[in-house]
Amino acid sequence: MIQGLKDWLYLFNSGQDFQSYNRFGAHEVEPGKWSFLVWAPHAQQVNVEGDFNDWQGSPLKLQGTTGCWYG
Repeated sequence: MIQGLKDWLYLFNSGQDFQSYNRFGAHEVEPGKWSFLVWAPHAQQVNVEGDFNDWQGSPLKLQGTTGCWYG
């Protein structure tokens, strides 16, 4: 998980984070294991699919009411 995700989401939603580009997208959290963060405030569901998971969607979890999905 992203270090301090809850605190960062507060800053993001209040317009006080100026380095969001460092947090969104795919990030390797340990060798061979990745996390993904996307802002999709109007989405009802977000999945990550690719040949890395045999095209079986891996759902991301909505983080409160922030519009950010993480998994």
